[in-house]
Amino acid sequence: GRDILADSLVFAFDRDAGMGFLATRDVFTAPDGAIRLSYQDVPMTTGLVEVVGATRRLVTAQVNGTKQTLHVDLGGFQSQLRSERWADAHLTPLPYRTTLVDELGTPRAIDKAGIANQVTVGGASGMGVLMVPYGDRRTDPEQLDGTLGLNFFAPYHVWADWSGRAIYLKPREDAEDKLLARLGRWASPEL
Repeated sequence: GRDILADSLVFAFDRDAGMGFLATRDVFTAPDGAIRLSYQDVPMTTGLVEVVGATRRLVTAQVNGTKQTLHVDLGGFQSQLRSERWADAHLTPLPYRTTLVDELGTPRAIDKAGIANQVTVGGASGMGVLMVPYGDRRTDPEQLDGTLGLNFFAPYHVWADWSGRAIYLKPREDAEDKLLARLGRWASPEL
């Protein structure tokens, strides 16, 4: 998980190749044409108490045209938004069942989801982003409105420069060649 990666490292993943990468910041160069998303590190607080060792990486996003403060969550698939913000964001609840597990291993049952027609952050955009209710009671509602999960980042290659407080995104190319390379590593007789 993210908690074992030093801030001096840059983490990247390529879904098409099925690979993750680590680099030191001194050798990392942002990819040509990448979209840079800056975020702010904010300590997580509950009431007046700071949760030690827990920070949130906050970006300002537009969810269906409404401004939301979201935590970049590269460890969870679903994006999340506080239930009290759904009406503002024009999210219609639909039946959806899953269980989310937070970074402390606490499970939470989910029984609804909404589809955000468009979510934008900086120059990055996602359409048809599944949103579930944000339920982390360890954070104050004034601090953040939810999370931006991996489903938002699906159309992009992702580089996370923790010490530079930036996420770099580059649209994924045609994945057919990389898919064949991945399947080839399995030594399948079908290829």
